[in-house]
Amino acid sequence: MKCPYCNYEMEDGSKVCAACGQAVDVEETEQMAAVQTQETAAVEGAPAGEPKKGKKWLIPAAAAAVAVVGGAIWMSSQVDPKDAVIGAFKSIVAEDQIQPAEEIFGISEIAKKINTENSEVSLKLAFEDSSAEELAMLVSGGVEITAWNDLENKKFAMDMGLDYADMDLATLKIYLDENQIAAAVPELSDKSYVIQYSEGLDEQIANSPFVGSVLETSGMDISGLDDYMNNYMSMLEGGNTLFDIGALWNRYKEGSQAIENLKAAMTVEKIDKKEFTVDGTAQNCKGYHAVVSKDALMQFVKTTKDFFMNDETLKSDMVNYLDMLFSLYGEEFFASLEVENAEEAQGMIWENLETQLNDAITQLETAAGDVSMNVYVTKAGKMAGFDFDTVLTGGEEPLKIYGDAAFDGGYHMLANMDTTVNCEVGGETFTLIMNTDGVYEAGNTSIFGTDITVTHGEESFVITYDEDYQIADGTYTAVMDWTMNDVSQIKVTMDGFVENIVKGESFDMYFDSLKMETPMISEEVDYIELSGHYKVGPLETAIEAPAGETFDILAGTEEEYSAVAMEMYGNVMGLMMQLYQ
Repeated sequence: MKCPYCNYEMEDGSKVCAACGQAVDVEETEQMAAVQTQETAAVEGAPAGEPKKGKKWLIPAAAAAVAVVGGAIWMSSQVDPKDAVIGAFKSIVAEDQIQPAEEIFGISEIAKKINTENSEVSLKLAFEDSSAEELAMLVSGGVEITAWNDLENKKFAMDMGLDYADMDLATLKIYLDENQIAAAVPELSDKSYVIQYSEGLDEQIANSPFVGSVLETSGMDISGLDDYMNNYMSMLEGGNTLFDIGALWNRYKEGSQAIENLKAAMTVEKIDKKEFTVDGTAQNCKGYHAVVSKDALMQFVKTTKDFFMNDETLKSDMVNYLDMLFSLYGEEFFASLEVENAEEAQGMIWENLETQLNDAITQLETAAGDVSMNVYVTKAGKMAGFDFDTVLTGGEEPLKIYGDAAFDGGYHMLANMDTTVNCEVGGETFTLIMNTDGVYEAGNTSIFGTDITVTHGEESFVITYDEDYQIADGTYTAVMDWTMNDVSQIKVTMDGFVENIVKGESFDMYFDSLKMETPMISEEVDYIELSGHYKVGPLETAIEAPAGETFDILAGTEEEYSAVAMEMYGNVMGLMMQLYQ
Protein backbone atom coordinates (compact mmCIF):
# COMPACT_ATOMS: atom_id res chain seq x y z
CA MET A 1 0.00 0.00 0.00
CA LYS A 2 1.29 3.47 -0.96
CA CYS A 3 0.90 6.71 1.03
CA PRO A 4 -1.50 9.03 -0.87
CA TYR A 5 0.56 12.08 0.21
CA CYS A 6 4.18 11.12 -0.57
CA ASN A 7 3.84 7.83 -2.48
CA TYR A 8 5.94 5.99 0.08
CA GLU A 9 5.47 2.16 0.09
CA MET A 10 3.73 1.53 3.45
CA GLU A 11 3.14 -1.70 5.33
CA ASP A 12 -0.35 -3.01 4.67
CA GLY A 13 -2.77 -1.80 7.36
CA SER A 14 -0.52 1.08 8.56
CA LYS A 15 -2.49 4.15 9.69
CA VAL A 16 0.43 6.61 9.76
CA CYS A 17 3.03 7.05 6.96
CA ALA A 18 6.52 6.41 8.30
CA ALA A 19 7.98 8.78 5.67
CA CYS A 20 5.85 11.93 5.88
CA GLY A 21 3.96 11.34 9.16
CA GLN A 22 0.50 11.90 7.65
CA ALA A 23 -2.50 9.93 8.99
CA VAL A 24 -3.86 7.55 6.35
CA ASP A 25 -7.41 6.15 5.84
CA VAL A 26 -6.57 2.48 5.26
CA GLU A 27 -9.79 1.50 3.50
CA GLU A 28 -9.75 4.47 1.14
CA THR A 29 -6.10 3.99 0.37
CA GLU A 30 -6.52 0.31 -0.47
CA GLN A 31 -9.41 1.15 -2.81
CA MET A 32 -7.33 3.79 -4.59
CA ALA A 33 -4.46 1.36 -4.91
CA ALA A 34 -6.76 -1.24 -6.49
CA VAL A 35 -8.03 1.28 -9.04
CA GLN A 36 -4.45 2.35 -9.92
CA THR A 37 -3.41 -1.30 -10.32
CA GLN A 38 -6.30 -1.98 -12.67
CA GLU A 39 -5.52 1.13 -14.77
CA THR A 40 -1.87 0.21 -15.00
CA ALA A 41 -2.67 -3.34 -15.98
CA ALA A 42 -5.02 -2.12 -18.69
CA VAL A 43 -2.36 0.09 -20.17
CA GLU A 44 0.42 -2.48 -20.00
CA GLY A 45 -1.73 -5.47 -21.02
CA ALA A 46 -1.29 -7.29 -17.72
CA PRO A 47 -4.18 -8.93 -15.91
CA ALA A 48 -5.83 -6.85 -13.22
CA GLY A 49 -4.69 -7.66 -9.76
CA GLU A 50 -1.22 -8.77 -10.97
CA PRO A 51 1.14 -5.80 -10.41
CA LYS A 52 4.26 -5.67 -12.55
CA LYS A 53 7.20 -7.22 -10.78
CA GLY A 54 9.93 -4.78 -9.57
CA LYS A 55 7.60 -1.77 -9.67
CA LYS A 56 7.89 -1.17 -5.91
CA TRP A 57 11.64 -0.42 -6.25
CA LEU A 58 11.23 2.49 -8.71
CA ILE A 59 10.30 5.13 -6.12
CA PRO A 60 13.16 4.38 -3.67
CA ALA A 61 15.55 4.27 -6.62
CA ALA A 62 14.30 7.64 -7.87
CA ALA A 63 14.61 9.09 -4.38
CA ALA A 64 18.16 7.78 -4.14
CA ALA A 65 19.01 9.30 -7.51
CA VAL A 66 17.62 12.65 -6.42
CA ALA A 67 19.64 12.47 -3.22
CA VAL A 68 22.85 11.67 -5.14
CA VAL A 69 22.31 14.53 -7.61
CA GLY A 70 21.43 16.94 -4.79
CA GLY A 71 24.50 15.91 -2.85
CA ALA A 72 26.70 16.39 -5.89
CA ILE A 73 25.29 19.88 -6.45
CA TRP A 74 25.80 20.77 -2.77
CA MET A 75 29.38 19.48 -2.77
CA SER A 76 30.22 21.36 -5.98
CA SER A 77 28.96 24.60 -4.42
CA GLN A 78 31.27 24.29 -1.42
CA VAL A 79 34.45 26.39 -1.58
CA ASP A 80 37.71 24.80 -0.53
CA PRO A 81 38.64 26.33 2.87
CA LYS A 82 42.06 27.43 1.65
CA ASP A 83 40.56 29.06 -1.46
CA ALA A 84 37.99 30.80 0.74
CA VAL A 85 40.71 32.32 2.95
CA ILE A 86 42.88 33.38 0.01
CA GLY A 87 39.87 34.84 -1.80
CA ALA A 88 38.89 36.81 1.31
CA PHE A 89 42.31 38.44 1.56
CA LYS A 90 42.28 39.18 -2.19
CA SER A 91 38.91 40.92 -1.78
CA ILE A 92 40.53 43.55 0.46
CA VAL A 93 42.61 44.94 -2.41
CA ALA A 94 40.45 43.89 -5.37
CA GLU A 95 40.96 46.25 -8.32
CA ASP A 96 37.25 46.46 -9.19
CA GLN A 97 36.44 48.45 -6.03
CA ILE A 98 35.43 52.10 -6.18
CA GLN A 99 38.18 54.64 -5.53
CA PRO A 100 36.69 58.15 -5.37
CA ALA A 101 39.85 59.91 -6.56
CA GLU A 102 39.81 57.72 -9.66
CA GLU A 103 36.07 58.00 -10.21
CA ILE A 104 36.07 61.79 -9.89
CA PHE A 105 39.47 62.92 -11.17
CA GLY A 106 41.14 59.91 -12.82
CA ILE A 107 44.11 60.78 -10.64
CA SER A 108 46.41 57.90 -11.66
CA GLU A 109 45.96 58.70 -15.35
CA ILE A 110 46.79 62.36 -14.67
CA ALA A 111 49.94 61.35 -12.77
CA LYS A 112 50.94 59.10 -15.67
CA LYS A 113 50.41 61.85 -18.25
CA ILE A 114 52.61 64.27 -16.31
CA ASN A 115 55.56 61.95 -17.02
CA THR A 116 54.63 60.66 -20.46
CA GLU A 117 52.85 63.53 -22.26
CA ASN A 118 53.22 67.28 -22.69
CA SER A 119 52.01 68.74 -19.42
CA GLU A 120 51.82 71.83 -17.23
CA VAL A 121 51.65 72.00 -13.42
CA SER A 122 51.47 75.09 -11.21
CA LEU A 123 51.15 75.93 -7.53
CA LYS A 124 50.57 79.39 -6.06
CA LEU A 125 50.45 80.22 -2.34
CA ALA A 126 49.82 83.56 -0.68
CA PHE A 127 50.47 84.31 3.02
CA GLU A 128 47.25 85.83 4.38
CA ASP A 129 47.61 86.04 8.17
CA SER A 130 49.59 84.87 11.20
CA SER A 131 49.33 85.23 14.97
CA ALA A 132 53.08 84.66 15.49
CA GLU A 133 55.30 87.74 15.52
CA GLU A 134 58.09 85.66 14.04
CA LEU A 135 55.95 84.96 10.96
CA ALA A 136 54.04 88.24 10.69
CA MET A 137 56.62 89.59 8.25
CA LEU A 138 55.58 86.94 5.72
CA VAL A 139 52.01 88.24 5.47
CA SER A 140 51.33 89.75 2.03
CA GLY A 141 54.08 87.58 0.57
CA GLY A 142 53.70 84.63 -1.76
CA VAL A 143 55.37 81.96 -3.85
CA GLU A 144 54.51 80.57 -7.26
CA ILE A 145 56.00 77.56 -9.02
CA THR A 146 55.12 76.48 -12.56
CA ALA A 147 56.64 73.61 -14.56
CA TRP A 148 56.18 72.98 -18.28
CA ASN A 149 57.13 69.70 -19.93
CA ASP A 150 57.27 69.37 -23.75
CA LEU A 151 58.36 65.80 -24.43
CA GLU A 152 57.75 66.03 -28.17
CA ASN A 153 60.32 68.81 -28.60
CA LYS A 154 62.52 67.70 -25.67
CA LYS A 155 62.04 70.93 -23.74
CA PHE A 156 61.49 71.62 -20.05
CA ALA A 157 61.04 74.89 -18.16
CA MET A 158 60.31 75.95 -14.59
CA ASP A 159 59.58 79.31 -12.98
CA MET A 160 59.95 79.82 -9.22
CA GLY A 161 58.79 83.25 -8.11
CA LEU A 162 58.60 85.28 -4.91
CA ASP A 163 56.32 88.27 -4.45
CA TYR A 164 55.56 90.65 -1.61
CA ALA A 165 53.00 93.42 -1.23
CA ASP A 166 51.96 93.14 -4.89
CA MET A 167 55.59 93.35 -6.04
CA ASP A 168 57.42 90.65 -7.99
CA LEU A 169 60.58 90.32 -5.93
CA ALA A 170 62.34 87.70 -8.02
CA THR A 171 61.56 84.88 -10.43
CA LEU A 172 64.11 82.20 -11.19
CA LYS A 173 63.54 80.92 -14.72
CA ILE A 174 65.13 77.60 -15.68
CA TYR A 175 65.09 76.14 -19.19
CA LEU A 176 66.68 73.13 -20.83
CA ASP A 177 66.52 71.35 -24.15
CA GLU A 178 68.75 68.86 -25.96
CA ASN A 179 71.41 71.53 -26.58
CA GLN A 180 71.50 73.99 -23.71
CA ILE A 181 70.63 74.81 -20.13
CA ALA A 182 69.61 78.42 -19.43
CA ALA A 183 68.69 80.37 -16.32
CA ALA A 184 67.58 83.94 -15.67
CA VAL A 185 66.31 86.22 -12.88
CA PRO A 186 64.83 89.20 -14.78
CA GLU A 187 64.41 91.34 -11.65
CA LEU A 188 68.12 91.07 -10.88
CA SER A 189 69.72 90.89 -14.31
CA ASP A 190 68.80 91.52 -17.94
CA LYS A 191 70.86 88.52 -19.07
CA SER A 192 70.06 84.87 -19.75
CA TYR A 193 72.87 82.65 -18.44
CA VAL A 194 73.57 79.69 -20.73
CA ILE A 195 75.67 76.51 -20.94
CA GLN A 196 75.77 74.92 -24.41
CA TYR A 197 76.42 71.40 -23.14
CA SER A 198 76.08 69.67 -26.53
CA GLU A 199 78.91 71.61 -28.22
CA GLY A 200 82.24 70.16 -27.08
CA LEU A 201 81.83 70.77 -23.38
CA ASP A 202 85.31 69.49 -22.54
CA GLU A 203 86.87 72.02 -24.90
CA GLN A 204 84.65 74.84 -23.59
CA ILE A 205 85.78 74.13 -20.03
CA ALA A 206 89.43 73.92 -21.06
CA ASN A 207 89.19 77.29 -22.82
CA SER A 208 87.08 78.98 -20.14
CA PRO A 209 88.89 82.14 -18.99
CA PHE A 210 87.30 82.25 -15.55
CA VAL A 211 84.83 79.48 -14.67
CA GLY A 212 87.24 76.75 -15.85
CA SER A 213 89.83 77.71 -13.25
CA VAL A 214 87.14 78.07 -10.57
CA LEU A 215 85.89 74.54 -11.32
CA GLU A 216 89.39 73.15 -11.25
CA THR A 217 90.18 74.83 -7.93
CA SER A 218 86.94 73.58 -6.33
CA GLY A 219 87.39 70.05 -7.69
CA MET A 220 84.08 70.17 -9.58
CA ASP A 221 83.89 68.33 -12.92
CA ILE A 222 80.96 69.14 -15.23
CA SER A 223 82.53 67.71 -18.36
CA GLY A 224 80.06 64.80 -18.26
CA LEU A 225 77.03 67.05 -18.25
CA ASP A 226 76.43 66.49 -21.97
CA ASP A 227 76.45 62.69 -21.54
CA TYR A 228 74.14 62.97 -18.57
CA MET A 229 71.64 65.15 -20.45
CA ASN A 230 71.80 62.97 -23.56
CA ASN A 231 71.08 59.88 -21.50
CA TYR A 232 68.25 61.66 -19.71
CA MET A 233 66.69 62.91 -22.97
CA SER A 234 66.97 59.45 -24.56
CA MET A 235 65.24 57.91 -21.57
CA LEU A 236 62.36 60.39 -21.79
CA GLU A 237 62.08 59.97 -25.55
CA GLY A 238 61.71 56.21 -25.17
CA GLY A 239 59.11 56.57 -22.43
CA ASN A 240 61.36 54.66 -20.05
CA THR A 241 61.34 55.10 -16.30
CA LEU A 242 64.06 53.85 -14.01
CA PHE A 243 62.92 51.75 -11.06
CA ASP A 244 59.29 51.33 -12.19
CA ILE A 245 57.77 49.89 -8.99
CA GLY A 246 54.50 48.87 -10.65
CA ALA A 247 56.28 46.90 -13.36
CA LEU A 248 58.59 45.33 -10.77
CA TRP A 249 55.61 44.16 -8.72
CA ASN A 250 53.99 42.64 -11.83
CA ARG A 251 57.20 40.78 -12.66
CA TYR A 252 57.31 39.48 -9.10
CA LYS A 253 53.72 38.19 -9.23
CA GLU A 254 54.24 36.54 -12.61
CA GLY A 255 57.79 35.27 -12.25
CA SER A 256 58.14 34.30 -8.59
CA GLN A 257 56.60 31.27 -6.92
CA ALA A 258 56.94 32.81 -3.46
CA ILE A 259 53.25 33.70 -3.05
CA GLU A 260 52.00 30.44 -4.58
CA ASN A 261 54.31 28.38 -2.39
CA LEU A 262 53.12 30.25 0.70
CA LYS A 263 49.50 29.55 -0.24
CA ALA A 264 50.24 25.86 -0.78
CA ALA A 265 51.98 25.55 2.58
CA MET A 266 49.19 27.25 4.53
CA THR A 267 46.90 24.89 6.43
CA VAL A 268 43.21 25.79 6.82
CA GLU A 269 40.31 24.17 8.67
CA LYS A 270 36.75 25.23 9.35
CA ILE A 271 35.74 26.72 12.71
CA ASP A 272 32.52 28.10 14.15
CA LYS A 273 30.78 30.97 12.41
CA LYS A 274 30.90 34.49 13.83
CA GLU A 275 28.58 37.45 13.44
CA PHE A 276 29.82 40.66 11.79
CA THR A 277 28.01 43.79 10.68
CA VAL A 278 28.66 44.35 6.98
CA ASP A 279 26.96 47.12 5.01
CA GLY A 280 24.73 47.79 7.99
CA THR A 281 23.40 44.21 8.18
CA ALA A 282 24.33 41.51 10.68
CA GLN A 283 25.81 38.50 8.89
CA ASN A 284 26.71 35.09 10.26
CA CYS A 285 30.08 34.57 8.54
CA LYS A 286 31.91 31.31 7.93
CA GLY A 287 35.01 30.82 10.03
CA TYR A 288 38.37 29.31 9.13
CA HIS A 289 41.49 28.71 11.20
CA ALA A 290 44.63 29.21 9.13
CA VAL A 291 48.24 28.57 10.09
CA VAL A 292 51.38 29.63 8.24
CA SER A 293 54.29 27.67 9.62
CA LYS A 294 57.61 29.26 10.44
CA ASP A 295 59.31 27.18 7.74
CA ALA A 296 56.81 28.29 5.08
CA LEU A 297 57.15 31.92 6.15
CA MET A 298 60.93 31.83 5.99
CA GLN A 299 60.86 30.12 2.59
CA PHE A 300 58.60 32.92 1.36
CA VAL A 301 61.03 35.57 2.62
CA LYS A 302 64.04 33.82 1.07
CA THR A 303 62.34 33.23 -2.29
CA THR A 304 61.20 36.85 -2.42
CA LYS A 305 64.70 38.09 -1.63
CA ASP A 306 66.21 35.87 -4.32
CA PHE A 307 63.76 37.15 -6.93
CA PHE A 308 64.51 40.82 -6.36
CA MET A 309 68.24 40.29 -6.11
CA ASN A 310 68.24 38.41 -9.43
CA ASP A 311 65.76 40.58 -11.35
CA GLU A 312 67.69 41.58 -14.49
CA THR A 313 65.60 44.70 -15.17
CA LEU A 314 66.25 46.00 -11.67
CA LYS A 315 69.97 45.37 -12.12
CA SER A 316 69.91 47.13 -15.49
CA ASP A 317 68.08 50.13 -14.02
CA MET A 318 70.76 50.44 -11.35
CA VAL A 319 73.54 50.24 -13.96
CA ASN A 320 71.86 52.97 -16.05
CA TYR A 321 71.41 55.15 -12.96
CA LEU A 322 75.05 54.73 -11.97
CA ASP A 323 76.13 55.49 -15.54
CA MET A 324 74.22 58.78 -15.37
CA LEU A 325 75.93 59.62 -12.09
CA PHE A 326 79.29 58.79 -13.66
CA SER A 327 78.47 61.13 -16.55
CA LEU A 328 77.66 63.91 -14.11
CA TYR A 329 80.43 63.45 -11.52
CA GLY A 330 83.22 61.90 -13.60
CA GLU A 331 85.75 59.16 -12.86
CA GLU A 332 86.15 60.21 -9.23
CA PHE A 333 82.65 58.90 -8.53
CA PHE A 334 83.64 55.31 -9.27
CA ALA A 335 87.13 55.77 -7.88
CA SER A 336 85.60 56.51 -4.47
CA LEU A 337 83.82 53.15 -4.68
CA GLU A 338 87.01 51.40 -5.79
CA VAL A 339 85.40 50.12 -8.99
CA GLU A 340 85.98 50.98 -12.63
CA ASN A 341 82.50 51.07 -14.14
CA ALA A 342 78.79 50.98 -13.44
CA GLU A 343 78.51 47.19 -13.79
CA GLU A 344 81.16 46.65 -11.13
CA ALA A 345 79.52 49.24 -8.88
CA GLN A 346 76.13 47.53 -9.22
CA GLY A 347 77.70 44.18 -8.42
CA MET A 348 79.38 45.59 -5.31
CA ILE A 349 76.14 47.23 -4.13
CA TRP A 350 74.20 43.99 -4.69
CA GLU A 351 76.81 41.93 -2.85
CA ASN A 352 76.71 44.22 0.20
CA LEU A 353 72.91 44.36 0.14
CA GLU A 354 72.58 40.59 -0.06
CA THR A 355 74.93 40.18 2.90
CA GLN A 356 72.80 42.55 4.97
CA LEU A 357 69.56 40.84 3.89
CA ASN A 358 70.94 37.40 4.70
CA ASP A 359 71.95 38.60 8.17
CA ALA A 360 68.44 39.97 8.72
CA ILE A 361 66.88 36.72 7.52
CA THR A 362 69.09 34.72 9.87
CA GLN A 363 67.94 36.84 12.82
CA LEU A 364 64.31 36.52 11.75
CA GLU A 365 64.67 32.76 11.37
CA THR A 366 65.91 32.55 14.94
CA ALA A 367 63.09 34.64 16.33
CA ALA A 368 60.06 33.86 14.15
CA GLY A 369 57.29 31.43 15.00
CA ASP A 370 54.16 30.12 13.32
CA VAL A 371 51.52 32.69 12.41
CA SER A 372 48.02 31.65 13.43
CA MET A 373 44.83 33.41 12.38
CA ASN A 374 41.07 33.05 12.35
CA VAL A 375 39.44 34.34 9.18
CA TYR A 376 35.75 35.07 8.70
CA VAL A 377 34.18 35.26 5.26
CA THR A 378 30.84 36.66 4.09
CA LYS A 379 28.41 34.74 1.88
CA ALA A 380 29.74 36.76 -1.05
CA GLY A 381 33.28 35.49 -0.35
CA LYS A 382 34.58 38.81 0.97
CA MET A 383 36.60 39.40 4.10
CA ALA A 384 34.44 40.15 7.15
CA GLY A 385 37.29 40.13 9.65
CA PHE A 386 40.24 38.24 11.04
CA ASP A 387 42.37 37.94 14.16
CA PHE A 388 45.95 36.74 14.41
CA ASP A 389 48.80 36.04 16.78
CA THR A 390 52.45 35.04 16.68
CA VAL A 391 55.47 35.09 18.99
CA LEU A 392 59.00 36.26 18.22
CA THR A 393 61.79 34.88 20.39
CA GLY A 394 65.51 35.40 20.40
CA GLY A 395 65.59 38.58 22.47
CA GLU A 396 65.81 38.96 26.21
CA GLU A 397 62.02 38.65 26.36
CA PRO A 398 59.64 37.00 23.88
CA LEU A 399 57.61 39.44 21.79
CA LYS A 400 53.96 38.54 21.38
CA ILE A 401 52.16 40.16 18.46
CA TYR A 402 48.40 39.82 18.15
CA GLY A 403 45.44 41.77 16.84
CA ASP A 404 42.28 41.80 14.80
CA ALA A 405 40.53 43.59 11.96
CA ALA A 406 36.90 44.04 10.92
CA PHE A 407 35.65 45.27 7.54
CA ASP A 408 32.28 46.96 7.67
CA GLY A 409 31.67 47.21 3.91
CA GLY A 410 31.00 50.22 1.74
CA TYR A 411 32.40 51.39 -1.58
CA HIS A 412 35.84 49.94 -0.78
CA MET A 413 36.97 47.28 1.68
CA LEU A 414 39.45 49.70 3.27
CA ALA A 415 36.95 52.56 3.52
CA ASN A 416 35.24 51.27 6.68
CA MET A 417 37.69 49.27 8.73
CA ASP A 418 38.69 48.80 12.36
CA THR A 419 42.14 47.36 13.06
CA THR A 420 44.10 46.72 16.26
CA VAL A 421 47.67 45.45 16.64
CA ASN A 422 49.20 44.75 20.07
CA CYS A 423 52.84 44.09 20.90
CA GLU A 424 53.63 42.67 24.33
CA VAL A 425 57.18 42.38 25.63
CA GLY A 426 58.59 42.36 29.15
CA GLY A 427 55.23 43.14 30.74
CA GLU A 428 54.67 46.23 28.55
CA THR A 429 52.10 46.61 25.79
CA PHE A 430 52.25 48.83 22.73
CA THR A 431 48.96 49.19 20.86
CA LEU A 432 48.26 50.48 17.37
CA ILE A 433 44.64 51.21 16.45
CA MET A 434 43.55 52.31 12.99
CA ASN A 435 39.96 53.12 12.06
CA THR A 436 38.55 54.34 8.75
CA ASP A 437 35.08 55.65 7.93
CA GLY A 438 34.00 56.50 4.39
CA VAL A 439 30.88 57.24 2.37
CA TYR A 440 30.75 57.71 -1.39
CA GLU A 441 27.71 58.69 -3.45
CA ALA A 442 28.51 59.07 -7.13
CA GLY A 443 27.93 62.61 -8.35
CA ASN A 444 27.05 63.80 -4.87
CA THR A 445 29.37 63.23 -1.90
CA SER A 446 32.73 61.76 -1.00
CA ILE A 447 33.48 61.67 2.74
CA PHE A 448 36.42 59.90 4.33
CA GLY A 449 38.06 59.90 7.74
CA THR A 450 40.81 57.94 9.44
CA ASP A 451 42.50 57.97 12.82
CA ILE A 452 45.68 56.22 13.87
CA THR A 453 46.40 55.86 17.59
CA VAL A 454 49.53 54.49 19.23
CA THR A 455 49.50 53.96 22.99
CA HIS A 456 52.08 52.81 25.52
CA GLY A 457 51.00 53.03 29.11
CA GLU A 458 49.76 56.58 29.63
CA GLU A 459 51.54 57.88 26.55
CA SER A 460 49.52 58.37 23.35
CA PHE A 461 50.19 59.53 19.82
CA VAL A 462 47.23 60.21 17.51
CA ILE A 463 46.90 61.31 13.90
CA THR A 464 43.44 62.07 12.52
CA TYR A 465 42.39 63.04 9.03
CA ASP A 466 38.91 63.96 7.81
CA GLU A 467 37.79 65.16 4.39
CA ASP A 468 34.41 66.09 2.95
CA TYR A 469 34.10 66.73 -0.79
CA GLN A 470 30.76 67.81 -2.21
CA ILE A 471 30.99 66.62 -5.79
CA ALA A 472 27.96 68.55 -7.02
CA ASP A 473 29.34 72.03 -6.28
CA GLY A 474 33.05 71.15 -5.96
CA THR A 475 33.49 72.46 -2.39
CA TYR A 476 35.69 70.63 0.09
CA THR A 477 37.06 70.72 3.64
CA ALA A 478 39.95 68.72 5.05
CA VAL A 479 41.41 68.59 8.57
CA MET A 480 44.56 66.83 9.76
CA ASP A 481 45.51 66.84 13.45
CA TRP A 482 48.54 65.37 15.19
CA THR A 483 48.28 65.10 18.97
CA MET A 484 50.53 63.81 21.72
CA ASN A 485 49.00 62.97 25.10
CA ASP A 486 45.79 64.78 24.09
CA VAL A 487 47.63 68.00 23.16
CA SER A 488 47.53 69.08 19.53
CA GLN A 489 51.01 69.56 18.05
CA ILE A 490 50.10 70.47 14.47
CA LYS A 491 46.63 71.02 13.07
CA VAL A 492 46.09 71.79 9.39
CA THR A 493 42.68 72.90 8.09
CA MET A 494 41.97 73.39 4.42
CA ASP A 495 38.83 74.43 2.56
CA GLY A 496 38.08 75.59 -0.95
CA PHE A 497 36.69 74.26 -4.21
CA VAL A 498 37.64 72.29 -7.32
CA GLU A 499 36.58 73.17 -10.86
CA ASN A 500 37.37 72.57 -14.54
CA ILE A 501 37.62 68.81 -13.99
CA VAL A 502 38.42 66.78 -17.09
CA LYS A 503 38.71 63.22 -15.80
CA GLY A 504 42.14 61.72 -16.41
CA GLU A 505 43.48 65.00 -17.79
CA SER A 506 43.16 68.18 -15.70
CA PHE A 507 41.60 70.09 -12.82
CA ASP A 508 41.95 73.34 -10.85
CA MET A 509 42.00 73.22 -7.04
CA TYR A 510 41.60 76.45 -5.06
CA PHE A 511 42.55 76.89 -1.39
CA ASP A 512 40.33 79.58 0.11
CA SER A 513 42.05 78.90 3.42
CA LEU A 514 45.01 76.72 4.30
CA LYS A 515 45.58 77.18 8.03
CA MET A 516 48.22 75.61 10.26
CA GLU A 517 48.03 75.84 14.06
CA THR A 518 50.85 74.76 16.37
CA PRO A 519 52.29 75.46 19.84
CA MET A 520 55.81 74.76 18.57
CA ILE A 521 56.63 78.35 17.56
CA SER A 522 56.00 79.94 20.95
CA GLU A 523 54.31 79.03 24.22
CA GLU A 524 50.93 79.94 22.71
CA VAL A 525 49.06 78.15 19.95
CA ASP A 526 50.07 80.19 16.92
CA TYR A 527 48.73 79.93 13.40
CA ILE A 528 49.62 80.88 9.88
CA GLU A 529 47.02 81.07 7.13
CA LEU A 530 47.52 80.89 3.38
CA SER A 531 45.41 80.82 0.24
CA GLY A 532 46.32 79.40 -3.12
CA HIS A 533 45.68 77.57 -6.35
CA TYR A 534 46.94 74.26 -7.81
CA LYS A 535 46.51 73.43 -11.48
CA VAL A 536 47.46 70.39 -13.55
CA GLY A 537 46.73 69.59 -17.17
CA PRO A 538 48.04 69.43 -20.74
CA LEU A 539 50.68 71.87 -21.93
CA GLU A 540 49.04 75.15 -22.93
CA THR A 541 52.08 77.38 -23.41
CA ALA A 542 54.91 77.11 -25.92
CA ILE A 543 58.19 76.69 -24.05
CA GLU A 544 60.86 79.25 -24.88
CA ALA A 545 64.31 80.02 -23.48
CA PRO A 546 64.37 82.98 -21.03
CA ALA A 547 64.46 86.39 -22.66
CA GLY A 548 67.54 88.57 -22.26
CA GLU A 549 71.04 89.05 -23.52
CA THR A 550 72.76 85.66 -23.74
CA PHE A 551 75.65 85.30 -21.30
CA ASP A 552 77.82 82.21 -21.94
CA ILE A 553 78.71 80.94 -18.47
CA LEU A 554 81.87 79.16 -19.63
CA ALA A 555 83.05 81.89 -22.02
CA GLY A 556 82.58 84.79 -19.59
CA THR A 557 85.68 86.62 -18.33
CA GLU A 558 86.40 87.67 -14.78
CA GLU A 559 85.65 91.29 -15.72
CA GLU A 560 82.28 90.31 -17.19
CA TYR A 561 81.40 88.41 -14.03
CA SER A 562 82.34 91.43 -11.94
CA ALA A 563 79.96 93.55 -14.03
CA VAL A 564 77.19 90.97 -13.49
CA ALA A 565 77.76 91.03 -9.73
CA MET A 566 77.52 94.83 -9.65
CA GLU A 567 74.31 94.73 -11.74
CA MET A 568 72.66 92.25 -9.39
CA TYR A 569 73.79 94.12 -6.29
CA GLY A 570 72.28 97.36 -7.56
CA ASN A 571 68.95 95.68 -8.39
CA VAL A 572 68.79 93.97 -4.97
CA MET A 573 69.29 97.35 -3.29
CA GLY A 574 66.53 98.79 -5.42
CA LEU A 575 64.10 96.04 -4.39
CA MET A 576 64.93 96.52 -0.72
CA MET A 577 64.24 100.24 -0.98
CA GLN A 578 60.82 99.50 -2.49
CA LEU A 579 60.03 97.10 0.36
CA TYR A 580 60.80 99.69 3.02
CA GLN A 581 58.83 102.48 1.37
